[in-house]
Order: sequence, then C-alpha cells, then structure tokens
Amino acid sequence: MVDLDHPTETWLLGVAAAFGALAVFNFVPLVSLIGLLPAFKEVLIGAGLVVLLLDTTELGTGAVYALVVGMAAAVAVNVVRFVLRLVGLSMMGAAGAGPGPGPGPGVGGSLGVATLGVLTSAVGLVLFSPVGYLAGGAAGAWLNENA
Repeated sequence: MVDLDHPTETWLLGVAAAFGALAVFNFVPLVSLIGLLPAFKEVLIGAGLVVLLLDTTELGTGAVYALVVGMAAAVAVNVVRFVLRLVGLSMMGAAGAGPGPGPGPGVGGSLGVATLGVLTSAVGLVLFSPVGYLAGGAAGAWLNENA
C-alpha cells in the first residue's frame, strides 16, 4: 500500500528541490543537453528526491512521491519558462524590432516559435515526465533498500 503521510516540510522541500534541479537542467546551457534524452533528467531527480528525503523502501511510495513533487515542480518551471519567453518577446517589440509603431515583422514569427516551444514542452511534460518520475522514485526506494 502506498503511504503518502509525509510532513508538509517534506512535500515542500521536495517541490523546491525538484524546481531547482529542473531550473538547472533547463536553463544552464551545457547541463540542458541532458534534456535530449526523454525522461532521463526526471529519473535522476526522482531517484535523488526519494533517496535524500524519504527513508522508504516501498517502490510504490517512492514512485508516487517523486511523481507528485516532480510534476508540481515541472508545471511551475514551464510556467516560468512561458512567462520569460513572453517578457522577452514584449521587450523585442518595445525595443523597436521593426519600423513604425507597434511590433515589427519579426515579432509575429518569434511569437510563433515561442508558442511551438511551449507546445513541445507541454507534450514532453505530459508524455515523458510522469514516466521518468515514477521510474526515478521507484529506483530511489530500491536504492534505499539496498544501500
């Protein structure tokens, strides 16, 4: 049976740690290359969260904990990424990306590229992230049992 009766601090620390790890994986250029392998960073993060924050050896408990905190952090990171892209695009328009008042001709194309980037992130978030967090959480519980 899955036991999710952890202190609030454990949940909040897990979300904060996952958010920080995802921020490094997504925004640091060299480290972001790890993101080329679908779900690999989620497996690493999920396993690390369970090993560091939980003392469980039950695979289901570790998997569900990593899934919940990892997905909460992943949604938050994607919201931050989307806001940063919108702010960047609005700054391009304000800086006069084209002639005359209003946004220039390049801004519409940039908005399309930004929207495509957000959509591909959403597909990865829905398809690959949950599998990675479940596998990583289970691996973390297995490591707790065999360490």
